[in-house]
Amino acid sequence: MIGEYKKVWYAVDKGEENYWFGFILCQRQMEESEIIKETQVYCKEKGFKLVILIEMAPFIPIVNQIYPESPTEESAAVLDGLLSMIYGE
Repeated sequence: MIGEYKKVWYAVDKGEENYWFGFILCQRQMEESEIIKETQVYCKEKGFKLVILIEMAPFIPIVNQIYPESPTEESAAVLDGLLSMIYGE
C-alpha cells in the first residue's frame, strides 16, 4: 500500500519567518502541478505562505525541488533547515 504513495516535504512561513516543516503523502500518479495547487490552496486557507516543496529519492540524497520552479534566497535558506530535519542532524 505504501508504494501507492510518495512523500513530499514542505516548508511554510506562518508569518515573520516562522517556518514550519512537514510532509504530505500524495498518490504516486499525481502530477507536480496538482501537488502544488492543492498545497497552495491549503496554505491559503490556513494563512500560510508556501516556501518550498521537495521530493526526495528513496535511500539516496537526491532532491527534486517541485516548488518554486527556480530556487529563491528564501527557499535555498529554508532547504538547509528542512534537510537537517529530514536527516535528523
